Amino acid sequence: MSCQPEGVTEEVAVAESPAVGSEEAEAAEEVEAAAAAASEPAGVEVLAGSCDLENLPPGLAVELEEADAARVRDEVARWVRDPWGSLEPDPRGVVYAQSEADGGADPLPRWLREQGTRACGLDARWLLAWLRQRMRTQGGPELGAKVTCQGNVCCFPDMGEYSSSGGVVFEMNADQLLARAAWQVADNGTLGEDTVAAGQRAVRRRMTALLRGRCPRGE
Repeated sequence: MSCQPEGVTEEVAVAESPAVGSEEAEAAEEVEAAAAAASEPAGVEVLAGSCDLENLPPGLAVELEEADAARVRDEVARWVRDPWGSLEPDPRGVVYAQSEADGGADPLPRWLREQGTRACGLDARWLLAWLRQRMRTQGGPELGAKVTCQGNVCCFPDMGEYSSSGGVVFEMNADQLLARAAWQVADNGTLGEDTVAAGQRAVRRRMTALLRGRCPRGE
């Protein structure tokens, strides 16, 4: 039932979309493009290159045919750049290990000490979100850096003193890319070779042990 008095005609305003090719349409497209650019970390590149595979246990890194390697790079680039990008963890869990950080504190906080974990379920997704941020920051244009991929491994550089480099190892199936393992090693240029080598051994040892198990089914 209408509440309008008799004899009064209700006027309905209809918003019209700007005509294609008009100044209004071009302005709207510019606004959309600017919003998209602001949401994407400009200049983050994911390129073919080399990663320090000394950080990984034997057999975890796999050489790929160029088509498969390109697929890894494309999917990792989409994950890193897209604000809504997502990457699924391997159902067995995401194995993560880190060396003792070059933290500049004595004693080091627990989270900066040598350690490893098998992340399952929600924890795995939190870990991947954190690794994604590391790639966006440490592989970003502010540092003149890039994310590089060698086969099924993609890595990011350190940021100088007190920082660590790291990377992610992927498993491929017919439908999607899965995150299988990740690491961080304090290997910036301020540390001696013996310190870096000890960190690499620690990461390999912890990853080797963690790869023997798996997450409970259903996580």
